[in-house]
Amino acid sequence: MSELKDKKCVENQTVRFEIELNKPDILDRLIWLRNGKEIDFENPLYELKSIGSRYIFTIKKAQFDDEGQY
Repeated sequence: MSELKDKKCVENQTVRFEIELNKPDILDRLIWLRNGKEIDFENPLYELKSIGSRYIFTIKKAQFDDEGQY
């Protein structure tokens, strides 16, 4: 229903990526990619949550190394 939008930030800033899908409650099956590779949500600086059919991926204290295509 919606696509990711380009984001820009300064180092140590929080960045949020948000999409809306036509299916709610699929958080446990949703896969997020960075540069074609699955994101490891074991990293404490990454957070994934859902609100209905909206899915939000947050990078806390983004660093230069977090740059890429999501």
